[in-house]
Amino acid sequence: MQEVESRLAAVERQLRIQRIVITGLLVALVALVGYGATEGVPDVVRARKFEAIRSDGVVGIKVSGDSLTVFDNEGQKAATSTRAVAWKPGTPTDKALDIGAAFILYHKGLRVAQFMPSPEGAGELLLTSANHDGRIWLKMADSGGMINVTNKTGDEVVQIYADEYGVGYIGAFNRQGRGRTLTPR
Repeated sequence: MQEVESRLAAVERQLRIQRIVITGLLVALVALVGYGATEGVPDVVRARKFEAIRSDGVVGIKVSGDSLTVFDNEGQKAATSTRAVAWKPGTPTDKALDIGAAFILYHKGLRVAQFMPSPEGAGELLLTSANHDGRIWLKMADSGGMINVTNKTGDEVVQIYADEYGVGYIGAFNRQGRGRTLTPR
């Protein structure tokens, strides 16, 4: 009988030690979780790519190292901001110039407007229909502003600009390039 009592006392001691160890571990776990919860918001979050998913599971915004894209309700591109590159006339095509940021608007995934700097550092704005039937191009040049209007086949039908002498020029043409110009005398 004494052997049973001594074995029972040993088991009770082991049980008490195990309870103390488990309680200590739980207290340590709660303390660590509490410490982590009191950490502030990080100053910088770094990642190669970021996607914001809407409640319906569709990607709403994608951000990567050099572009930001916003999507509409159907998942089509709505707007993009990206780095613009261009080639200066007379330079090799493998020497692209980083000319700044371009901003592009889309309608149902098709480009309808684009704003970007030119290689010379002036602003350019291109407006087009979603299926590219005609466009309006506004550009700044050293001589002044310029507006070109094309028809649905890509023919320039209206030109407005200032020439290298600062003289205004307005031209209206048909599809064969015939038309009239207005220049000051």
